[in-house]
Amino acid sequence: MPTLSSLPTYPIPNREARHFFTLTQSGSNYLRVWVTVAPEGSKLAAELKESTQNRFVVYQGDGGQDQPWRLSADKGGKYTLVAQEYSKGSGFGGGYEDDPLGAPTETKIGGEATITLEIGQKFTQRIGVGADIATLVMWVWAATIRKTTTALHGEESPRIESDAPTPLAKTAMETTAVLTALASLPDTTCTTALGTLATIVSEMVTDLNAHNAMPSTTHNAADTSNVIPKELGASPTPQTLIDFVNDALPKMRRHRLNDHGGDALAGTPPGTGSAAYHQIGGNGKGDLSNMPLYTSVGSQEEAYAALADIWRAHEGHRVSLTVHGTADSTNTLAALPKVLEVHRQFLTVLASPSPAAPPAQSSGAQLLISVGGFQAG
Repeated sequence: MPTLSSLPTYPIPNREARHFFTLTQSGSNYLRVWVTVAPEGSKLAAELKESTQNRFVVYQGDGGQDQPWRLSADKGGKYTLVAQEYSKGSGFGGGYEDDPLGAPTETKIGGEATITLEIGQKFTQRIGVGADIATLVMWVWAATIRKTTTALHGEESPRIESDAPTPLAKTAMETTAVLTALASLPDTTCTTALGTLATIVSEMVTDLNAHNAMPSTTHNAADTSNVIPKELGASPTPQTLIDFVNDALPKMRRHRLNDHGGDALAGTPPGTGSAAYHQIGGNGKGDLSNMPLYTSVGSQEEAYAALADIWRAHEGHRVSLTVHGTADSTNTLAALPKVLEVHRQFLTVLASPSPAAPPAQSSGAQLLISVGGFQAG
């Protein structure tokens, strides 16, 4: 079976790449390659539709470094090729000059082999919340996120970009912790980078409810009103993830504000201070520092990103001694997968009244931006 390599290693659409076929069959010295499947909307896919044999030749030659297949693919995705190796020119026939039978012979060596060519695909996702938003940009080949460079691909990635970021979003985009999280993405499979929704959500339902139920030394009183139904932790689909997030966010806010949310058994109207979950020395305590930034979500994209906010708010709240008698060291959420970690670091900057200033920003300027909402003139 012939092998395929590319230069650059990770080709992208609309930039010519050289693809090298290496012959592997003993005695072969020639190769013919057909395309059989191409991404919808590509030029090769259109030509396939017009083909009478559902394939057509895209390369024939000796293979090797001196005879590459030069291709500027117009669409990213997976291209399926079929290759056949031959022994060519090993015998001649014919009895007179220009006799067609005198052409070099072609003998198939081995059978047809299927080869996959991956052209990179660019993906974007919104990051941040409210007005403080930007775009997360990644390139993927097959199942893996790869780094791109300006020299080879025309752009750097993974990256976070915005044409007109708010001052606070710009801070988040340039913060070292966010850039470090971005730098961990290349060479990670998409499965690993995204994590498993069922595992993440199931743990969140269990740990958030278990934290709320802690009485005695941690809480002044157990929170039995803001319980997330266990049914929402049972293997959500990407679409039903929205249901979990929209159930969890208001309950997290109410828990932090000592709000039972209209529990008839409490005997008091709902609202801030209507319950006494967090109370130290007889005084009610609200955890405004660890509030979720998201209030609700309306799309799969938002719901996924909000998981990072739920994680951030829970992990900060459970150990807060400002509102708890003792820290909750039991209900610890597992580390986030890499894409959500990028979101968490970005949201952490947005939520902080005094985030670490980016390398090119002064500490005073950053305080004006984060605390006072100032904009540089």
